Amino acid sequence: MAFVTKIKPKVINNPEYKFETYLFWKSGKQGGMRKKGFFKHSYIKEGEKWFICDTDSQKSRPAPPKIQFEIENYIKENNWGFERLPLVSCVMASKNSEEGIKKAIESVKKQTYPNIEIIVVDGESEDKTIEILESSDVDYWISEKDNGIYDALNKGVMLSCGEWIFFLGSDDFILPYAIEKYLRLILEKEKITNQKIDFACSKMMIVWEAKIWKFKDKIEEIYGKEWKWEEFKRYMTVAHPGSLHRRDLFKEIGLFDTNYKIAGDYELLLRKKSELRTAFLDDI
Repeated sequence: MAFVTKIKPKVINNPEYKFETYLFWKSGKQGGMRKKGFFKHSYIKEGEKWFICDTDSQKSRPAPPKIQFEIENYIKENNWGFERLPLVSCVMASKNSEEGIKKAIESVKKQTYPNIEIIVVDGESEDKTIEILESSDVDYWISEKDNGIYDALNKGVMLSCGEWIFFLGSDDFILPYAIEKYLRLILEKEKITNQKIDFACSKMMIVWEAKIWKFKDKIEEIYGKEWKWEEFKRYMTVAHPGSLHRRDLFKEIGLFDTNYKIAGDYELLLRKKSELRTAFLDDI
């Protein structure tokens, strides 16, 4: 539980924002570390001190001495050459996911980057998914009826506190170095260009079992390209699962359109058209 405090995050909901942030949901069954009074934050360094940030990624208050010490240790041991330690939110939608969700959660916990929160939005599972969530130490989970995956993901965005948000299927997993590599790429690019990145993507590997005659075989396919508007305005060329969205992007353009069943991720990223500022990690 690196960089965890009992300090409630300062939630900012300005009138012009296209969605509101909630620390706790208003209905449904719920649990997780937040319900026990533990919270995670983004951090920024000013002078010799690290400060906790609000949900607008602005300096709020000095981090407790224990956190100052833990962050400085991480910086030295991992050669982290940036004066920011953004909180990254993993949002996971689930429904009867007992077979895969434990592996998905563990893959996030095993990230080499330590400042990540896990938000799970469950659609009233009837299998052992809730039991798994109750025995895990995810940061927050809720379970209630929803109107499809984009409704669930929207709830997850509203419940997240991270400067960056990524979506992971409850039967997917993310490789251990992924988030650290993403953030190093983003922070370095922003430092050089002095422009904020909206969205960062990479490649993903699709693995499934196919029954071919009497035999079962695993098939692997690598998918995902660098975002280029001329291609993207015609086809969904990027790998959306696991890609990083800056929180400010949702504040500016809004949440997923729940009228879509499978193309809501594509439609979301089309809204800024050629003005979407992106980064590409040429790795799986």
